[in-house]
Amino acid sequence: MRQGFFVFMEKATLFLIRHGITTYNLKKRYSGSTDVRLSQEGKKQAMLLCKKLRHQQIDKVYSSDRIRTL
Repeated sequence: MRQGFFVFMEKATLFLIRHGITTYNLKKRYSGSTDVRLSQEGKKQAMLLCKKLRHQQIDKVYSSDRIRTL
């Protein structure tokens, strides 16, 4: 590194979030790329997460296009 050369970067926070419980999870089935909906419990988990993240500044979101993640 050259003397007097500094790179300043802003602090970033990364959230890694998995989808809630699906109907396949309840049956102990592997869903893979199958488009499976959230169970009622999974929907409750998603709402709880929404409430927890409500006041977070989130600049970008990357998500699967599966219905269980939206």
